Amino acid sequence: SSDRNDGGDGAAPAAAFEPPTRGGAEKKKVKTVKVEKGRAQGGNRRPTQSKMGDIASLPSSSSLGAAQNPPGGKKVALVDVRSFKSLALKSHHNRHVKADINGEIKASSMNVGEQEKFDLVHNEDASISLRSCHGKYVSVDKMGDLCASATSIGDAEKFQLVCNDDGTISFKSIRGFVSAQNKCGLIANRAMIGAWERFQAKDRSRQTKQNAAEDASAGADGNEAAAAALPIFDACCHLQAVLCAEEQYSITHSDKTAITFGKRAGARRDQGLEWSFRYFREQQSYSSVFRGCVSAWDATVVRLEADSGSASCRDRAGSGSGDPEELDGVTSVGEDNAWASILAQGEEDRAPDFGPMVHAAFGIPAASAADANEQCFERLSALCRLPLCVAVGPVSLSFPDIAAGIIEAKEHHRDLSAAEVALTFGALPGSAYDAKCDPACSAWLAAGGSTVEDWTMKKGDRRLSEFKGACADYARRRLEAQVSVAEFQIALAKELGLPLIVQLPPQTDAERKMAEILVDKLGGEGCEHPVLLSAFYGRPKCVGALLKHFPNLMVGFSGLLTHSKLKDSVGEIAFDVPMDRFVLESLGPRFPPAGVGDGRGSFSHPALITHVAAELAAVKRVSQDEIFEAALRNVLQLFRLPRARAGSGASDVPEPSESSSDSALPAADMTGQPASSD
Repeated sequence: SSDRNDGGDGAAPAAAFEPPTRGGAEKKKVKTVKVEKGRAQGGNRRPTQSKMGDIASLPSSSSLGAAQNPPGGKKVALVDVRSFKSLALKSHHNRHVKADINGEIKASSMNVGEQEKFDLVHNEDASISLRSCHGKYVSVDKMGDLCASATSIGDAEKFQLVCNDDGTISFKSIRGFVSAQNKCGLIANRAMIGAWERFQAKDRSRQTKQNAAEDASAGADGNEAAAAALPIFDACCHLQAVLCAEEQYSITHSDKTAITFGKRAGARRDQGLEWSFRYFREQQSYSSVFRGCVSAWDATVVRLEADSGSASCRDRAGSGSGDPEELDGVTSVGEDNAWASILAQGEEDRAPDFGPMVHAAFGIPAASAADANEQCFERLSALCRLPLCVAVGPVSLSFPDIAAGIIEAKEHHRDLSAAEVALTFGALPGSAYDAKCDPACSAWLAAGGSTVEDWTMKKGDRRLSEFKGACADYARRRLEAQVSVAEFQIALAKELGLPLIVQLPPQTDAERKMAEILVDKLGGEGCEHPVLLSAFYGRPKCVGALLKHFPNLMVGFSGLLTHSKLKDSVGEIAFDVPMDRFVLESLGPRFPPAGVGDGRGSFSHPALITHVAAELAAVKRVSQDEIFEAALRNVLQLFRLPRARAGSGASDVPEPSESSSDSALPAADMTGQPASSD
């Protein structure tokens, strides 16, 4: 009888193998029972669970690649999954498993890309491990949650590979079987194999072999091999904000990702590594071709020893107005002297033939214009004369519409700096007001007040009105001051002979006003002062006019190029910009490339300019090697960084082409001062 079980002693009836019901149709349930019945007749024992985390016998690994076909069912053509070098996994819900750059793992992708591919690593104890495209191993914690964040293989990174009779595979961890939930999440704490614990394995080793063949072919050609190993350099980022992006997210959010980020940030602080770019590169598995970056700092935030212990214009409460269109230079979590530690370590980690790993640019963005005073101008002048400063900026303008009928600030709430607004109301200008953070509410509670809700009912409306008035006064002063602040920085860049970094929001008035200031301060058409137009996503004709007027102006392309909503405008700019007039920039931690780290807590950082290069190559219809070569040559020319010397062993650094040498500026030493004509 087909209902009789011949699986040996202790085998359970086939019906006992029926997976738990998860709301599926009755037809699907019956089909699953049939497959499990075939396995029971094949002699496999029923998985049993004696206690949490202790899962009993399973099909042996010897059945891999030779699973039996269900009796009476359709034959399934199986392959040896262990022979795969790289694979993609498709869940029961017809979604592919992906690992983003933050380590989060979900079964949410319709198609297979780089993030959906996992390298299969074979361990000595016959187990396997999965390595994501970011170089991190998939690990399971004590709650059964999966995360691709491990840098080495331990017990938590090992899985037993189980081949099922229907051609799917399952993974058993130290906590249980891996299961794909109906909301894209994955968890590894299941006691037995059901529908959600089965995955289709797709071989992606062919692509790996193809790349290996291409690499071997390129190795026969010295020029191609050199191009494939071209160094990469990030032309503009906010490195201090990148290093504490995870900590910032853990403070402002309360989800599972925030908890993970908070633990990491705490561990780094305990080890004294919160400002270590070297440690960050190791954790993010940076390639050996990475040569460094130019990091921007806000001169109203940083502090020099000459400031005699005076506080910077902002504190740990935050920086900037919170306007998403404004590119503020420094994160809200950090210390006002962390920049010195980052630059000192960057100078120690000198890249081969490129000098320090981290270079600096100091400026006062439009978001901080209201905080700029004579002391800030003196500090900026001193910072721009430091040996590692290679540019002035970012210089920016922003003319947002101020709503009519804004409440006027009270007399004692006028002319407050951003830090003073935060000290008075517990929130920075442009951010949301929270009564729980208001010092006035805290004082009321300390004096015997009942609850925050009672204080809000009695005084909340009046206090919120005062906060809005102080913010409106701050915004007006910023609008009035930003033009004069921009003019001072442009004049300073011209005086010191340093390149100028300009950032503009997509506002016609801001574009026109900045063009007027540049022409007035730098000179008329043909002015050879170096300028970087960074993070631009406005009108393409504005870029064309600036390129024509300033022959040494470079356009920076970032993750904005990869976003679908900006592909038309930024893509048009990218297509028209000549090969000798662009650089690659990450703008980290903001604007990560589309499809890279698109989960919660994602942020951009210098190594991600490789994704920008790939998109730019597709737009300009050239190879990525040509993009990397041109970008490297252009960034060396723009910031006048030390080039490789003959005989130094750095044959991978290209020399400038004839088209770019005609407009090249005189070389400068590391102090930023122009070298003599001799």
